[in-house]
Amino acid sequence: MNETEFVHALAQLMEANPCYSEIAIDSIITTRDGNLGERLARADILAVRDKSSGAKEALVIECKSRPLYGREIDRALEQVLRYGTWRPTARLVLALPGQLAEEDSARIRSAGVELWDLAALGSIFSAQLKVLQPHIAFAFASVVETPESALIKELEACDPGKKMWSIYQDLIGRVLEHCFCPPLNPPLGESPDMSGVNRRDFVLANFAESGFWNSVRIRYAADYIVADAKNYVGKVKKREVLQMANYLKHFGTGLFGIIISRNGGDASAIHTVREQWAHYQKMILILDDTHLVAMLNASARGDAASVIAKEIQDFRLGM
Repeated sequence: MNETEFVHALAQLMEANPCYSEIAIDSIITTRDGNLGERLARADILAVRDKSSGAKEALVIECKSRPLYGREIDRALEQVLRYGTWRPTARLVLALPGQLAEEDSARIRSAGVELWDLAALGSIFSAQLKVLQPHIAFAFASVVETPESALIKELEACDPGKKMWSIYQDLIGRVLEHCFCPPLNPPLGESPDMSGVNRRDFVLANFAESGFWNSVRIRYAADYIVADAKNYVGKVKKREVLQMANYLKHFGTGLFGIIISRNGGDASAIHTVREQWAHYQKMILILDDTHLVAMLNASARGDAASVIAKEIQDFRLGM
């Protein structure tokens, strides 16, 4: 679903649920803002909810259909909280047809915003999903129970550290295959070079003839995508980046690699990534749990590569 379809589908679910009333889509919020006079804002959904105490509370709901992580969470929160300054008595809700990494979910809730993610939608509207019009029920059923959500649950259940290292590595291989194959070939696990000194966790052949991965192949000589999985409790450091850089050869796999770790890279790792690009034209991305969740959410729409594209864009523009 795109954002407009999601807004209308969610509104129909709410209309079928007796706890919600006065539901209005794409509504104008008017407020007085000091010396600036009257200001207008447009909310995706306004509604009233019956509380268990018998009281009623106003809801202002902001809907997002694209993957959210990192700074996207900050922008979404800023937008939702702005409604709160104009409707201070209303309950603020951020709704999205997917799951977020736990740290991002916690950031939203700690800001006082109610999160209607995949799990919440399935719980709040379970009865309505069973009896709604088929096209709406099908759309939300595909959100509530998907291969992507199953992989996200596996990620959340996998603890960082040596004990679950092999489980995490296997999971990352399946995530990469689910998100990017095709157009990439399925990942080859534990792939050594001829000397046997360099052993890559995953190598994915890239023979894409069009689209994003074709542009990566041309720009970064990436006939193969090299990926390493690090189930570290802490952040990856300079050593792991240099290890990845050693895998990348213009005459070998190419110059594009991805390090996937639970908590990203520290300052030394980020500095080394920049050095490898500036001096050797080796593009190394460091992804964390939030990126994986965003990729899986985007994969449900056939657009997992958009997360990789955004990371490259942010890196290049930050150089």
